[in-house]
Amino acid sequence: MKTTLKGLLFLAVLLLAGGRAYAQPTSWNYVGDPGFTFGQASYVNLVIYGDYAYVTITDYSKGLKATTLQKHVNSTLQVAWEVVGTAGFTSGMATDIKTAVDHDGNIYIAYKDDENGGKVSVMCFNWADAMGWIPVGQSGFTPGTVTSLGLAFDGNGNPCVAYGDGANSNKARMSCFNSTDNTWQLAGNPFSTGAAYSLDLVASNGGFVAAYSDSNNGGKASVAEWNGMQWMPVGSASGSTPGQADMLSLVVTPDSFVLAYRDWSNGKKGSLQTWNRNTWKRQTGITPGAVGGLDAVADSNGNLLIAYSDETNGGKASVLRSNGTGGWTQVGQPGFSSDSAEYVNIAVDANDNPYVGYKDYGYGSKASVMTFADADKDHIADLQDNCPSVYNPDQQDTDGDGTGDLCDDDDDNDGVPDLLDNCRIVANPDQQDTDGDDIGDPCEPSRNLPILKLLLDGKQ
Repeated sequence: MKTTLKGLLFLAVLLLAGGRAYAQPTSWNYVGDPGFTFGQASYVNLVIYGDYAYVTITDYSKGLKATTLQKHVNSTLQVAWEVVGTAGFTSGMATDIKTAVDHDGNIYIAYKDDENGGKVSVMCFNWADAMGWIPVGQSGFTPGTVTSLGLAFDGNGNPCVAYGDGANSNKARMSCFNSTDNTWQLAGNPFSTGAAYSLDLVASNGGFVAAYSDSNNGGKASVAEWNGMQWMPVGSASGSTPGQADMLSLVVTPDSFVLAYRDWSNGKKGSLQTWNRNTWKRQTGITPGAVGGLDAVADSNGNLLIAYSDETNGGKASVLRSNGTGGWTQVGQPGFSSDSAEYVNIAVDANDNPYVGYKDYGYGSKASVMTFADADKDHIADLQDNCPSVYNPDQQDTDGDGTGDLCDDDDDNDGVPDLLDNCRIVANPDQQDTDGDDIGDPCEPSRNLPILKLLLDGKQ
């Protein structure tokens, strides 16, 4: 290893300062209490809108009906999660829940409605009319029971649901709500060749993009785009993934579609592929091992974040972030949840801080939400960062006062501000400078030659 005199001098000065090592904490932190739901939770679904996080669950304490809770994510005033409306607000058991918030902040959930034969129902909580949760149109509006579903809004703010239709061989199709006559209307014909599973639906340029696993194509994932008139395949209609794919998570960026999925042809690792308006570009096996659940989101810069149940870490939650050059970096420590995590899903706030919601087996199978708030993007969570407003991944804190040097106006705590200190990282309150070269005596190279010699001897 090549060692420069400047680098060795820096090490010598650190030794004079006490030889401190600088820890690099990378913790995820709970949002409110861990396991904050009343009872066990399934189909945990997290969204963030403005300053609030919303979590909807299948609530075991309410007979498997749906419950939605909210928490202000940028304030310490609201400590606990609060129920939105009434706990267990659906008429019967609700599964495969999807949650979305419209541009007015109203909350919508779509779910497989046991009370209506496993068909889809949609409910809305409108903050303005104070009527609580109300059905959107007819409950159980789909022709038959459904295999899976996705929820998104059209350009007019009306909810649309894609689903595998049991009345039509479980093929994928979509229905949209018409607010004029308060009815659900089919949008186009079925768009899968066989039964559709693991559906996801995302709004795009006034239309929609849907992803699904197609039983007629060996369970491979396919993607279709709704242009307002008809569904068109994105790439090959016979499956765009190399093999069976499930746990599909579709992300639309300004210039592409990105599909993340569990890749059965690659050891059930997390893989993804990006549509460049001409062909799919694959990046397989991006997770270190198999995943038990997977979800993806893009931040405001178009960087992708993938949350997953990490089978190499006992099924605990982990998150990866794309670095813009084809590589991936771990966000915080891998396997950051207390125990195995199920129904893992991810969202980002207005500052691009990631939040992960999941069923937490470390806290009685209740729901938990964790965040890695990192304002300066140095990959150290704000609550552990000794300088949260300035990028400082090394966390250097020369005087050990808990404030990083880049946020500390007196790094060596000698009472002389850094801007005036002639030896900034070694305490020298007298500012003695024998040779008048504006470098304080404790920082003079000649003073540190014995230490430098020891360091150089150690590098031979």
